[in-house]
Amino acid sequence: MNDLPAVFYAADDASSAAQQRYVQLVRTQTGLLLLAALLSVAAAGWERPLIGVAAIVVLAVVALLEIVPAKAVADGAWYLGRAVAESAKTLGWRYAVGGAPFFVVSTEESAERLLAERLDDVVSLGGRGWLLRAEDEAIATSWMISCRGSSLEQRRTVYRKRRIEDQIRWYESKATENARSSKVWTIVPASISVAGIALALFVRSDGPWIAAIALASVGTCAAMAWAMLRSYRQQAEAYRLTAEELQSIRQAVDSVVEEEAWAIFVAGAEHAISREHTMWSATRP
Repeated sequence: MNDLPAVFYAADDASSAAQQRYVQLVRTQTGLLLLAALLSVAAAGWERPLIGVAAIVVLAVVALLEIVPAKAVADGAWYLGRAVAESAKTLGWRYAVGGAPFFVVSTEESAERLLAERLDDVVSLGGRGWLLRAEDEAIATSWMISCRGSSLEQRRTVYRKRRIEDQIRWYESKATENARSSKVWTIVPASISVAGIALALFVRSDGPWIAAIALASVGTCAAMAWAMLRSYRQQAEAYRLTAEELQSIRQAVDSVVEEEAWAIFVAGAEHAISREHTMWSATRP
């Protein structure tokens, strides 16, 4: 059962699908560039014009993939989908636990009306298409309404366990994963370059020597481009900082005993969570 607004799940699914398309297109281009380099070297070494023609065709396909809007569309949908999903998610949590601006002293009708207005503003980021899956569903889910109607102590417990601690685990896991990948993709380009140099020194003859350096150069560039695309080091640092900030927030959750202070506290916590997304957005072209 989905506990948050349906807009969140629709946008999250759309963003994940767009990310997969974008990454696959980049992988395809990189693979084709390596193939073009290999064919070019083969054409020169074996003096086979047809292989050279094949290399030209492959390069033309790479250029076509860059010119057609498919990659830009996927990148834009990835970015917008995540922006909509993160915004809808934070609104859902604020509403459910009584965070500002959805103070529990507000009537149910006025709070849900405000939620609908805020979600509509969020949806406008990516067009009404984000609501296709959500148009027949209630703005506030039954879980959100039930949680909102519970005591402050219950809402604090739910927020600490299901939001703060869940996010801490997610950010810590992502920080570790990206730090590990950053180390790997620092070594890979250097390894390819060293392998190319070693092979060139071993072979020595003109044709294979040039081929080894050419292939190593293209392979190194491809590896460096992939590492830049994934931004492993920057992502690891952003995730680590957010996890540390949320650790401090978790320790302060139970100290808030008044509704108005709680509403402001939740707003601050959600701002801390959304800061990572803001930093990620700043890295997008």
